[in-house]
Amino acid sequence: MRIAGFTLFAIALAAPAVAIAAEDGNERNQRMVCRQTATTGSILRGQRVCRTQAEWDNIAERDRERRDQNRQTGNATTASRQ
Repeated sequence: MRIAGFTLFAIALAAPAVAIAAEDGNERNQRMVCRQTATTGSILRGQRVCRTQAEWDNIAERDRERRDQNRQTGNATTASRQ
């Protein structure tokens, strides 16, 4: 009985999220993706960062643009340090 009750409760909680994703029509970009990032100066510590797939795609695109710009100009520093 508990398993059936829990299953119904889980379905009830998941239904609004599924409805929102279906309305948006772009389910992949709305999916949350968590990644472990390295902390400079430590081999043990890291930070878990969770963002939507669309946000990760934007970050990757920005990094590609900065890399390409640095290659063209011969500039070894990143844009954030300038």
